[in-house]
Amino acid sequence: MARQRRVEFDGALYHVMARGDRRDPIVLTDEDRSTWVGTLGEMCERSGIEVHAYSLLDNHYHLVLETPEGNLVEGMRWFQNTYTRRFNVRHDLWGHLFGGRYKSILVDTESAYFSRVVDYVHLNPTRAGLVAAGGGLESYCWSSLVAFMRSPRHRPPWLRADRVFGACGLLDSVPGRKRYLERLEGRVKQEGAKSAGLVDVESLPGLTLQATLRRGWYFGSEQFKERMLGFLEDGGRSAKQAKADGYAGAQRRDHGLAHARNILVGGCRTLGLDIKALQLRKANDGDKVMLAELIASQTSVPLDWLCETLGMGSRSHCSRLINAQRRRLRGNPSLKGQRTRLLKSAIYNE
Repeated sequence: MARQRRVEFDGALYHVMARGDRRDPIVLTDEDRSTWVGTLGEMCERSGIEVHAYSLLDNHYHLVLETPEGNLVEGMRWFQNTYTRRFNVRHDLWGHLFGGRYKSILVDTESAYFSRVVDYVHLNPTRAGLVAAGGGLESYCWSSLVAFMRSPRHRPPWLRADRVFGACGLLDSVPGRKRYLERLEGRVKQEGAKSAGLVDVESLPGLTLQATLRRGWYFGSEQFKERMLGFLEDGGRSAKQAKADGYAGAQRRDHGLAHARNILVGGCRTLGLDIKALQLRKANDGDKVMLAELIASQTSVPLDWLCETLGMGSRSHCSRLINAQRRRLRGNPSLKGQRTRLLKSAIYNE
């Protein structure tokens, strides 16, 4: 069977789902779950991808993502590979964690389709029987619904709950959040009535959402489908070419490299260093490691680029130095302050 073609463009909206290899668990402990959420946040920081909803279950996850820079494949590759490494290290395992490729469905940005997908993601733990009786839908800790019920200042900056509330015609306020929860509870009751043959809650044209997630490639109107087909036709690329460049355009790769270079140039200027002189220093030089960690956290450039550009030795050595720097940052306010100044210098350089 041919592999599903990835369609990428600036501002695309997706439902993404991945299961564990052979449907095995992808999380074993709450520490794993916290790591998954934390890694998701890191992916957003690196790539600029925005999350509108998520739910993490024992052997699979669901995401509703928006890609302002059209870089789904780049971001998801980093996310799944990084989480897999962290999971394997914690549990002394090796090999694949996820079963094949993640599934991505393009979603129409029209409110009715968008809100339906978000509802599906937020109600997934309920359908799986993970919400305790009488506990309320928001009692499940590992879905974005918990954060939706908080004020904006207490949510992760990468979680765009505001757009979801807007699609539902609600304000992001205490009454609005209460109405959003009541709306979801109403859908649970509707679905219960549907299973008893009393009502039909699928009122949108086209395939039902469940059928789309099983075998479709888009969820939206016929007009949306035609626009998406237009993206494929206008691209004019063969499947071989698309596979060769990972379905990510050269423009997006160049943007990531440009941002990495800005951090390097701005950081060296702030530190009073010459880039060529920096390259000649030892791999574990403090300034060099600080810049490497900053570039790795803010961009998705590969380790090979860091090793070659900064003179950091092998990939494994570079990775160990970056991880050690991150541990030092956690307990050192002075070091964090210096890192912030370097990042600001890169922003001004842009």
